Amino acid sequence: MKNLATFYDHILELAKQEGVSTGEALEEAAGLGIAWVEVSYANAQADPKALAGELARRGLGVSAMPAYFDFGRNPDVETQAASMLEAAEVLGAKTILVIPGFWTGEEAERPAQTEAMLEAAGSGVQVIFATTPSLISACRKLAAKYPGIRILNCSAAMPYAGVRTYYSRIYE
Repeated sequence: MKNLATFYDHILELAKQEGVSTGEALEEAAGLGIAWVEVSYANAQADPKALAGELARRGLGVSAMPAYFDFGRNPDVETQAASMLEAAEVLGAKTILVIPGFWTGEEAERPAQTEAMLEAAGSGVQVIFATTPSLISACRKLAAKYPGIRILNCSAAMPYAGVRTYYSRIYE
């Protein structure tokens, strides 16, 4: 019985790095013994039916669907989760992984960090890494003011124009 799983994001990255289609990368993963993928809501929301078909054609199931929730701004879980639950059902996700937001409304403004990023941008840096999602607002303002700087924010599921996101996974 195959019980190996990987993140769908990793399969997308494999396809990109190897210059192959996502379908070919999925086939490669299945050929290596991967049976399950963890598909984030960000990857599933565009067309969950098409994604479910792509996975099923390769014999892959969805083990979990992680999604970020901002309970500090909106404590209504049902409203935040409605479309995600629909996508998870279409994909056959066995588990929904609720990841609470990393900040509340009161912590959203971080003047010292914002000022440091502005100083760095003004000094001519080419890349700025913000290591907490609570700096997304500052990053967006910075991106608008300095479109030539690459700005990355550690907030996997919050894509905005001018700000790239990243997320490190911590394994036990």
